[in-house]
This record gives sequence, structure tokens and C-alpha cells, in this order.
Amino acid sequence: MHKPAHSILFVCHGNICRSTMAEFVMQDLVRRAGLAQDFRIDSAATSREELGNDVHPGTRAKLAAEGVPCGHHLARQMGPADYAAFDHIVGMDQDNMDGICQLLLGEKGYGFSWRPTSARERAAADPDHKVSRLLDWAGVDRDVADPWYTGNFDATYDDVLLGCTAMLEALRNDAKPAKSVFYLDGVFDGQTAILRSFLEGHQRYGHRFGTSRG
Repeated sequence: MHKPAHSILFVCHGNICRSTMAEFVMQDLVRRAGLAQDFRIDSAATSREELGNDVHPGTRAKLAAEGVPCGHHLARQMGPADYAAFDHIVGMDQDNMDGICQLLLGEKGYGFSWRPTSARERAAADPDHKVSRLLDWAGVDRDVADPWYTGNFDATYDDVLLGCTAMLEALRNDAKPAKSVFYLDGVFDGQTAILRSFLEGHQRYGHRFGTSRG
């Protein structure tokens, strides 16, 4: 049986908006490049909010508008077994990165939001440096916005296409993503992380606290 040279797991909060968009965009890019046989591409969630649900209609509509084939996908929560199964585990935002780390370490939870992780935890969760944030591949130090909250699937698509295009080019040239702030070496500033987490949580959840997202 042919073993693909590259395996990628895209991860977002609910596995219905951003990670599925990235999954199908990357599948389309590798197909157009004649490299489909060299890649295995999947997606998963850090939360259990959307388990079993299909691709978000907004993601499906945007992909259709861009001529990107979109199949069906049942949302699932990632876990420790995914580390051995994939060469690259790619999150969309900071909360995803914290969730990926804690899930790889075997933590259980609903996953509505994740506490900030320490440098020691990140090193233990990702000894082979498989985990990255999508836009790091394009040298852009920011998150892919969640269209469940913004409603802007166009902006999310632009970011996903940018990240996936850069990632494909890097993998074709055996390159690595630029390190994000999340993975920079040095002392972990817990107070800064806690404040950042609070501010991001307030911005993301705010008046929609308790509502699921993708």
C-alpha cells in the first residue's frame, strides 16, 4: 500500500468551519499540483461542541463560489493518537494551539476554551515539532479568524488559502514554518498568557457565550 509522503491534520474549535475549509482547500491545491497521491489530509476539533456535524453551510458556500470541491466530513475531537498518525497538526488560532497541546497530553474535556499552556507542556506534547499555526507557514503572526463569530467567510478563506499555499510550497521544498510567539523559546510569562486568554475569550465569546463555533 502506498504511504503518502505528507500527512496533515487541520484543527479548529468545532471542526465545521475553518479546519474543514483548510482540509478541502489543501486537497484541491495538491490535486491541482498533481501531488494528491503524496498527501493525506484530514481535520478535527479541539472541542466536542459539534461532534458528528457536517461542514458549516457558510464554508461549503464559500468553497463552491471559489470552485473548490467540498465533500462531507463528520466533526470529531482530536486526541493523543493523532500525534503518531500525522506529520503535521495545524491549528487556526491561539486557543486551538493550547487545546491541541492539552489534548495531546491526554487531557479530557468539553473544550469550550483552553487554559494557556506552559513551555514545558508544549515541549512534552510536541517533541517532534509537528504542531504549528496555519499562518505561521506564510510568515504571518496572527490567527485565522473564526467565521462563526465574524460571519466573514471571505476573509477566512483568504487566510486559509494563504496559509495552505505557503505550507504546500514549504513541504515541496522540505522547509519548516516560522516559529510563532506560542512556540518561541524562553521563559513562559504566565501572567501575560492569562491576561491574553481573558482578553481573547472576552472578544471571541462576549455576548455569544455558550454558543458553539467552528
